[in-house]
This record gives sequence, structure tokens and C-alpha cells, in this order.
Amino acid sequence: MNGHQRAELILKHFIRAGQIIDLACATFTYDIDLKGDELLDDLLAPVIDLHPTLLPLRQELVNLCEEDQNDVSECLAALWASGFTGYAIQFHAPSGNNTDHPNFGSFHTQWIYAETIEEAWQHACKWGDECRQQLQLVLESEE
Repeated sequence: MNGHQRAELILKHFIRAGQIIDLACATFTYDIDLKGDELLDDLLAPVIDLHPTLLPLRQELVNLCEEDQNDVSECLAALWASGFTGYAIQFHAPSGNNTDHPNFGSFHTQWIYAETIEEAWQHACKWGDECRQQLQLVLESEE
């Protein structure tokens, strides 16, 4: 998927990619940046509404003992051992009141896991459409 194709998806589905984490690299080297730490925190947080693609990753981490859950290297090792070596991508969808053009002044975020970047974008398109429909319903109810 090239840049022009991604731009078309941004305009059609009102989404954009934010952070991209290559879990093959992160889990194999046991090294992850601050955004990766945020992903692990979200996976372990019981009150965060995760995208369905992340639920198997969450399950792997909640199966760890509490001490290992607090150790980034242990979390990454568990994901590696379970074969989660795809991509975790944080997507954004506008939360503002313009439903004609994507404006990312304020936005919702959602992590999505997939084996390929293209597959993650497919999931994100569906999520973006759902966010846009919800926004449209809210705007209609305010009229």
C-alpha cells in the first residue's frame, strides 16, 4: 500500500495512522519505546476498551504473574513466545463536528494489531467508519 492509497483511505474513512510498533523487532530485542510502554499499559488496563484484534495479546499478558506484568521484557517475551510478531498501530479518528472532511484537531485513538500493515489499515477503515457514524448520530441528536 503506497502513500497515495493511504491518503485515499484517510479521506474516505476519516482515519490516520499514529504510532506504529513492529512487534517482531520489539519482542525479539526486548526493547520498546515510550509509545510501546503505553501499548503494554493499555493491554493490561482492565477498563480500556480494546479493539478485538488486541484481545489475544491482552490475554497473554494477563496470564502472566503480577511481577512479570510489571516487567516490560517479560511482557515482550510472552508476546514473542505466543507468536505476536505483527504490527500494533495506533489509529486516530476525528471527534470534532465536521463530517465532510477529516479534521484531526481532536480525535479518538485505537490500537489495532495485525500481521501486516495493510491488514491493520483494513481493520482501521471499519473502525473509522463506526466512529464517523457515531459522530453523525451525536450531531443529529444535537440539532
